[in-house]
Amino acid sequence: MCIGMKVVHEVKVSSWKYITELKVDYITYLTMLFYIAGKIVILILKKSAMEIIAYFNILILIFIGLLHFYWSFGGRIGFMDSLPEEHGKKLFIPDNKQTAFVASLFTLLSIIHLCYTELLTFPFHENIGKYGVLILTLIFGIRAFGDFKYLGFTKKIKEGQFSKNDTLIYAPMCLLISITNGLLFYFSK
Repeated sequence: MCIGMKVVHEVKVSSWKYITELKVDYITYLTMLFYIAGKIVILILKKSAMEIIAYFNILILIFIGLLHFYWSFGGRIGFMDSLPEEHGKKLFIPDNKQTAFVASLFTLLSIIHLCYTELLTFPFHENIGKYGVLILTLIFGIRAFGDFKYLGFTKKIKEGQFSKNDTLIYAPMCLLISITNGLLFYFSK
């Protein structure tokens, strides 16, 4: 037996003797084992949960991007209901290029989450993923909060289909994306 193996064997034997000589009751021993196992499970779930949240955000951002691409190529279902209005008049009606730009922007925002999950890697992808989700937390948080007039939870004008959609869908979804991105940043690698 080599010296290194002898030392390891002696440490194992002496540790076991120490435990048995202390006469640690089995409940304490099992409690320690469950505590350690619980910590391991929490670490595994934390990583998995963060990846699931990132995949969820990827799907939402890509869906929003595809919806805007649909509108930019002439689709009209839901288009007019997604525009803010005041006294029954739309504040603006974007053209196809503007809508395509917004669609591209949402699709590009999903790249931040692809970098976070390391499904997309290139130089500095870790920083893009980590700090990108922080920026998205702020952007979507501000959008959820609103502009005190037409958008978000603080809007004053609450008439029209856009306002109803904003209250029921858009602002809560922005808040959800903001919170999930905040979690991703907090638990980032």
